[in-house]
Amino acid sequence: MTVTPVARVAGALALFLLLAGAPAVHASQPGERASEPGVSQSAEPVYPFWTQGPLAPKPEARMEALKKKAAKREAISARGRSRRALWQAAIVLCALALVAQRMASRRPSQRAGIARKVVLVALALASLTSYYGSELFDRDPRKMHLKELYHYYIGGKYFAELGYGGIYECTLAVAAQQRFWWAAGLPHVRDLHTMQVRPTAEVAVRGVRVCPDRFSSDRWQEFTRDIEWFDTYMGPYRWGRALGDHGFNPSPVWTFLATPLARFTAPESLWLLARIDILLLLASFGAVGWAFGLEALCLFAVAWGTGFLWDSRWIGYAFLREIWFAAAVIGVCCLRRGWDAVAGGVLALAALTRVFPAVFLAGYALHALREARRPRALSPRARRFAAGAIAATVVLIGGSLAIPGGGWNAYQGFQRNLSTFLGDVAPINRTGVQPLLWRVDGTSDQWRPSAARETDAFRIDPSWTGSLRLAAAVLALFLFWRGLGHAQPWEASAAAFALIPILAAPSHHYLRFVVLGMLLATRRPWIAVWLLLACLAWLAEGASMLRADVHFTVVSAVAVALCFAVLGSMAVPGDRKGSSAAR
Repeated sequence: MTVTPVARVAGALALFLLLAGAPAVHASQPGERASEPGVSQSAEPVYPFWTQGPLAPKPEARMEALKKKAAKREAISARGRSRRALWQAAIVLCALALVAQRMASRRPSQRAGIARKVVLVALALASLTSYYGSELFDRDPRKMHLKELYHYYIGGKYFAELGYGGIYECTLAVAAQQRFWWAAGLPHVRDLHTMQVRPTAEVAVRGVRVCPDRFSSDRWQEFTRDIEWFDTYMGPYRWGRALGDHGFNPSPVWTFLATPLARFTAPESLWLLARIDILLLLASFGAVGWAFGLEALCLFAVAWGTGFLWDSRWIGYAFLREIWFAAAVIGVCCLRRGWDAVAGGVLALAALTRVFPAVFLAGYALHALREARRPRALSPRARRFAAGAIAATVVLIGGSLAIPGGGWNAYQGFQRNLSTFLGDVAPINRTGVQPLLWRVDGTSDQWRPSAARETDAFRIDPSWTGSLRLAAAVLALFLFWRGLGHAQPWEASAAAFALIPILAAPSHHYLRFVVLGMLLATRRPWIAVWLLLACLAWLAEGASMLRADVHFTVVSAVAVALCFAVLGSMAVPGDRKGSSAAR
């Protein structure tokens, strides 16, 4: 088997990074999650907390000691993440070498093929291990992603009383009632009705006034017990990060699926809910193996497990946060195997739980309409797909209308919440063409941690960036439409992921949809190269620990370049036989 120069270089770099990163794959502090870029914990407390002052005396000394301790833990955790990024970079380089070797030698010997599969399986297992680590089987609440669980467990369980805007103010009402000392040390929290940062006293006073009346007596006691349980394990550092986030914002369909699970699960059993996402991911991996084979599955696992932007410290061990991703992957796999009605149903599920995955439905629909121009009728496969999507939509929306707190009011609240979030604020971790142009346009000063701590938002300034955004969107849509002429139906659905960062501005951890590129690589092997190089760039940037605004500028630039590379690859005919580096 001939070894290419690219494979030699990648192998040498991988060996170096393995030696540098292996000793501390999980050197980060157990139980600690990364602080969100742009959010500072060093602000001085603002008093008084409540005008009537029901809390204990000012806890400045205690808060300052906790801040110093948290800063020390975060420094240790950051160094551990850098070492883990080196280890994951080595895995990516090894996978890249195998992809390059396969592209250079189309017909490897049987022995070389077996060795290649063994190495790919080892790389896939190593990447998944580096993603989850030893916490996978740990029931300790401190090892779970409590900030995410707080939002989605509490928000889903008490949706009838809290809606989309009440979780923070009602939490602070409990803090006042139970005299949680840390609440007096929080200078500000986010007002979810406006998505703006407000003084804690302002939000808390409103919660004390209105929240108890929203609950029955029994439900208020249950809500209080649940918040007390979270308080036992979260502590002031995590509470500060949680109450400065953007609240509970999934769709009513997600709430319809999550509310029964949350209502019948006590906080002490949250570790069970935190494992549902793992089962969903396993189902999506199994679907990839079923539809595309072992090598595609291994490369898919490598790309997913080494993704610095979506690693477990962001939404790992959370509650139903992977349902849209699993549904999107399974839907594409069902299209590949000809299960069109099932594919339409699960892709509709993905769209109804997190909105932007509707692009996968749109990609298939555009392909079907393009193909229908010649016979002037939809194919039987397209009709089955549409029937599955419509049936799932009717069932899911109908169920969401029937849950407590549901009905059309829930959809109106979701629409208002989404409009406020997307129209009035620009969180620092948004990615894509629009945030990239904002930063290049000179607005990056507004994304620095100090400014983000004060407002975490800025108004969009219409200028030359609008023209560039329009040009990028037109070019992306042209390439996508051109690629539909060479694409199979499942490819049209999967390739639509490349439109998301160009037409929208997703948060960085949603970029895991780019892993769908590994499925496209079964017919276009260069896509595997682009995707692995993007993962490598994100790992290198993450290990360098750049300032938050620079970090997300690089993230957006790499994401946009990757998406245009994928669209460009789709615009040319693929391998009709499906032999490729990811076969």
